[in-house]
Amino acid sequence: NQNPCGMCWAFGTTSVLESAILIGEGTTHNFSEQSVGLCVDRSWTYLYDAWDDPCMSGGNVFKASEVFIKKGAAAETCNQYDTSALQCNGTCVCDTCPAVKKVDGVRLVTNDGSQIETIKNAVYQEGPVTVSYFHDDAHMYTDPTYGTIYDQYPNPDEANHLVSIVGWDDAVP
Repeated sequence: NQNPCGMCWAFGTTSVLESAILIGEGTTHNFSEQSVGLCVDRSWTYLYDAWDDPCMSGGNVFKASEVFIKKGAAAETCNQYDTSALQCNGTCVCDTCPAVKKVDGVRLVTNDGSQIETIKNAVYQEGPVTVSYFHDDAHMYTDPTYGTIYDQYPNPDEANHLVSIVGWDDAVP
């Protein structure tokens, strides 16, 4: 639960890294989203220029991945998610948690949400992926079999949320 912060970009990207390691290496990790939020490159000044930043500043998969490339992913036990520590009035500093895992890059599947087959194939072939989209609660419904479903296609070009796609089932209504 990221609330009250807008840290979906850190949660979504971190979950994909955790999943990739589980699939590729068979080991389970719980990485720190807090560390991602605090350790983003300071040249992204808008992430740190308000009293509630980086809590409400927003971000994306590339900023989070850059932390995993430069600093590495830290364990959740080293820096647990604490929204009050992400509202630091310009005084945030990167933690000193040691890297558990580093990555050497990020791969963009597509920038076009209409390329559904491309996205689906990436999930099938590579594992979980992140997706950015414009979220509006009016497009959510609950199905008794599948749970909560978000259905807005096509989605507006402007994104305000990032999640992980961990599977694909064309049978879902």
